[in-house]
Amino acid sequence: MLVRLMRVTRIFRLVESSSSIRAILSTLYIALPGLSNISSILFLILFVYGTMGVHLFAKVALSSDIDAHANFQTFGRSILFLLRVATGESWDHCMYDLASNVPGCVNDPPYDPNMCGFGNIEGCIPLNGCGNPVAYLFFCSFTVIVAYVMLNLTVAVVLESFATCQEEEEDSMLVPELLEEFQYKWAELDPMATGFIKVDKLLTFVHKVAPPLGWFGIPLQMPQFFRYTRSLHLPLYEGELVQFRDVVMAMTREMINTTNNWALTDESKLGDDVKKTGGASNRKPTEFYAHEYFAARYLQRRVQNWLVRKRQLEKKKTRDFIRKMKKQSKKPRKDKKHGETLVLPMVKRVPNALQEASRHF
Repeated sequence: MLVRLMRVTRIFRLVESSSSIRAILSTLYIALPGLSNISSILFLILFVYGTMGVHLFAKVALSSDIDAHANFQTFGRSILFLLRVATGESWDHCMYDLASNVPGCVNDPPYDPNMCGFGNIEGCIPLNGCGNPVAYLFFCSFTVIVAYVMLNLTVAVVLESFATCQEEEEDSMLVPELLEEFQYKWAELDPMATGFIKVDKLLTFVHKVAPPLGWFGIPLQMPQFFRYTRSLHLPLYEGELVQFRDVVMAMTREMINTTNNWALTDESKLGDDVKKTGGASNRKPTEFYAHEYFAARYLQRRVQNWLVRKRQLEKKKTRDFIRKMKKQSKKPRKDKKHGETLVLPMVKRVPNALQEASRHF
């Protein structure tokens, strides 16, 4: 049965899904120190006015508004009565009853334990004390101090705490929703939840995460991406992998630096700090970083493209030279010695052309 009753606590899960509820709870948490101070002052005021009420109005005769529950006969009842007055319930009628004189009342009667309200026994003597005009000053001052001053102080503390909470949320760039989106986008590239992804998928991942943490919807050219990875300073692990914790911390650090226009000058120290943040894993970090990997890949592609273009150009020049030599071989020429026309065979001319082409390149 108790376990079933504990299921009611599931409603607290709404706090995680509702930003407004989190804002209210954060406001209350921030306002607790101020509210505790105001509560201490309020208790002190109630204590002082309760003691004064017992001393001034304990023996006043009961009336329509001053009854067995609303009176100053004991200190406990006086505190409860003052709390009722603080809410504003018929405090003016109670003030008039405590300040007025009923017929047959006695001015400041002596204390008798057999009076009703003090002894509470059968056949007790009813209270017959007269009212005290000090009740006007007593109730008016209490109402002004508690119902207006203290209430406004409480509201001011709550409003200030709410404003502080809102400022912290505005200043906080890394909100929980942004981290949740980061985890979801990472899970798309790491479905087995290994905590690692290939470094060549980093560009795809950066384009999936929304700003200000990522570059979703923002055109990102390759030179700009190279500069971005260099600022991240991500360590590489065995197998050309990057780790989840390293990526989220590096992207968060870069987001804060970009927003606040900060600059990190000591990159060697930054790299050591990044490597220290790696969690427990079977994969060991290498001596290289992600931006070095992309730089090497970029240079490799450029060299490969240059070699391909060079080979194509060499082949083209070779074909052009062979074609030219073929055209020259087809032209007849005269033998100067015998005066006859001599046409050389094509088979003998082609190898010579290839040799000349190879020497030329």
